Amino acid sequence: MIVLLIDYWSILGSSQQLFFILALVVTLLLLIYLLYILFPVEETAVETPSDRGNLRILSALAAFGWAGFVVQVMEGNVYGSLIVGLLALATVLRPVLGRRSGQQSGNFLTQTGNVSSRIPPHQNGHGKIFLTERGVRRELDAVTAGHELEEGAPVRVVGVIGRGKPTVVVEEFTSSAPSQK
Repeated sequence: MIVLLIDYWSILGSSQQLFFILALVVTLLLLIYLLYILFPVEETAVETPSDRGNLRILSALAAFGWAGFVVQVMEGNVYGSLIVGLLALATVLRPVLGRRSGQQSGNFLTQTGNVSSRIPPHQNGHGKIFLTERGVRRELDAVTAGHELEEGAPVRVVGVIGRGKPTVVVEEFTSSAPSQK
């Protein structure tokens, strides 16, 4: 079996070997990273936006390598494999390329979360809250128009102030809490 693989490897051209090595190494890294995320070392590990970015980049590089290798083996054209590989890369990275760095979705209205840092009453200062957006836990600056909110209190977002780095307006989240819109 190993002799057959060595014979096949010697038949491949240098560009085919390059695409194959890239695809194989990145695929192994991707599998290791997925295992790391699925079975975290720390019990309190939280998925961060960088985890999703790292997964997307590793997936894009794996797609580039495998697409390039397949095209190389099928037609042997380096330029064709580069074009197909770049198309695979662009397809995987499209959501990232379409969003400017630092841009946030800003669609926080009606989301619920918890206070992570005390919020002073009547917009007399900022506190912080944790929200989970698309499976990613985020900490945001927050103010309240009502009474003071202590750490750990459940809150609902009722407004957003600012665009670049938004501050959310929150109210205590109870089943009978009136909206402050």
